[in-house]
Amino acid sequence: MTIRRESTEPLEAVRTRLYAEFPDRTAEVARQIDLAMACAEHLGIRVTPQLLENLVTEQLQANAASRPTAFRTPAVPLVCRGPRPANRRR
Repeated sequence: MTIRRESTEPLEAVRTRLYAEFPDRTAEVARQIDLAMACAEHLGIRVTPQLLENLVTEQLQANAASRPTAFRTPAVPLVCRGPRPANRRR
């Protein structure tokens, strides 16, 4: 399958490059490629390999940047599993 008629580069070549760039997020890469292709087709935009790769790369980098950082994660569990004090009401 090629990306529109203007390009001779197959979709698989773009997919392979993106999988190599984001090896731990292959399912998300596949999803973003499908979304980008569907959106471009819906809008009538001609998709080139470079455009597809840029769209997907930017989206994946933005998703990674919006994840909370490690210091926001509580170091202590929020739920106390120990025994309840006798004087504490439920």
